[in-house]
This record gives sequence, C-alpha cells and structure tokens, in this order.
Amino acid sequence: VISSLRDTSGALRFENKYINKIMKEYYQNLYSSECHSIKYKGYINEG
Repeated sequence: VISSLRDTSGALRFENKYINKIMKEYYQNLYSSECHSIKYKGYINEG
C-alpha cells in the first residue's frame, strides 16, 4: 500500500485521489516522453 506521494510542487499527499492522480500523471509522462525520443526508422519491419 502506498500511503503518500509528493506531487509536482513537492507537497506530500496522503489522499487516495491525489495519489492516483500523481501516479497516472507520472506514468503518462514517462511513456509519452519515451515514445517521442525513440527513432523508429530502421526498427520497424516494413516488408
């Protein structure tokens, strides 16, 4: 169980709705930034 997380402003959050929001934003940012930084040309089988 995750009892608290820090939000982007550094505030420690204990409420479940804020913890869920922080985790959702973290993973959206993590995977969206990773997708933009990978060059797909040459890695995709086009044939």
